[in-house]
Amino acid sequence: MVRHAFTLRFPDQPAPILKQIYNENARLSAKDRDGRNSVQYMLHLADESNYLSEYMVEEEEKVLTHVWFAHPEGVEMLKAWPDFILIDSTYKTNKYDLILVQCVGVTPVVKSFLIGYALIKRESSDGYIWVLRRLESLSGPDVKPTVFVIDHERGLISALPEVFRTSYHFLCLFHIYNAVEAKATILEKNGNFGKAVAHGAWRKLLKLKRFMNHKIHMFGKSFTNLVLHFGNTTTSRVESAHAQLKMWLGSALLTLDSLWKRADVMMHGQHIMIKKTLEDSISKRVVSNLYYGNIFSMLGGRVSGTAIEAMQVEYNRGTDLGCYLEDYCGYTIWTTHKLLCACKLHAAVAEGRKIHPSDIHGFWSRLAYTKSSHRHSSPNDVMEELFNKVCEDARSQEV
Repeated sequence: MVRHAFTLRFPDQPAPILKQIYNENARLSAKDRDGRNSVQYMLHLADESNYLSEYMVEEEEKVLTHVWFAHPEGVEMLKAWPDFILIDSTYKTNKYDLILVQCVGVTPVVKSFLIGYALIKRESSDGYIWVLRRLESLSGPDVKPTVFVIDHERGLISALPEVFRTSYHFLCLFHIYNAVEAKATILEKNGNFGKAVAHGAWRKLLKLKRFMNHKIHMFGKSFTNLVLHFGNTTTSRVESAHAQLKMWLGSALLTLDSLWKRADVMMHGQHIMIKKTLEDSISKRVVSNLYYGNIFSMLGGRVSGTAIEAMQVEYNRGTDLGCYLEDYCGYTIWTTHKLLCACKLHAAVAEGRKIHPSDIHGFWSRLAYTKSSHRHSSPNDVMEELFNKVCEDARSQEV
């Protein structure tokens, strides 16, 4: 039996429904733009939403080379918690191959927030200086972050001292360990040897004080353990922020106005959840003498639960050290977190004294950043507000 290939044809078949939706979205988006191009509409949207924004155009070719956005709530968070900032770049977020740089901060309940982001044409020192100047303008000249944590991006490494001379600049330990492991593995052609070097000999090297005058000061524990960094020595938070943003973007070929709108929705949800975690920390009360103990009873609802838990662990460590406490306390949690170390906690117990919020760094007790931060939002309110924001944005999205 002979089989013949054939194709069924339906001349009157309507266009696929998905294509109709795409066309309708494109029509609505063009209507919203009102004759503006992608860049003009992006800047218009940012201005309407009270973002702090700046941009730079290459005069000869009239091409956008730099643009910076900071959400007003992100600015308020930076003013509340300016001590620590992570910076990293990512790719494949827009159809113009502009590099996206995110500046991320951390709250006292250990939640990350996006301070601001930039799109730049090249990862040069000049490009990063431009971004850092925008960042500097948000908090003012009198407020300087204590620490920046960055990846090994040469342009950023050379730019940071130009703008933030008094801040410490750390290289991401996680990436350093991976690089050392990879190099050792290649040299000996042995993966186990690479792991042994990176996580054994190399970690010991980081603790040696005689390397303080070399480049190792940007990541060596002999140095970083003397600096206030609240436990952040890697860029994992900003890399997580990249992943979250790309999940919201959903495409690597977005126009700039579409990128801005989706990033705006993401940040809106982020701010709602941060307010919720701050409220939870404020409303937390003393529920157990074992958890807070007599010395921590004044901190409930006034200091981040994260800080209280860290000090509880430190107190227990002091108990384990016993008579060796004075010799092996180390004081590291005080220098890196400005939380009371085992020695100070056990001394307070011996004196019958309670720990007061003023005994630790103010970072841990700043549990609000705007007047509206204390407004209660139930999980349903959070989801409804975010859903409405997504629906509002979806109408004018370009595919």
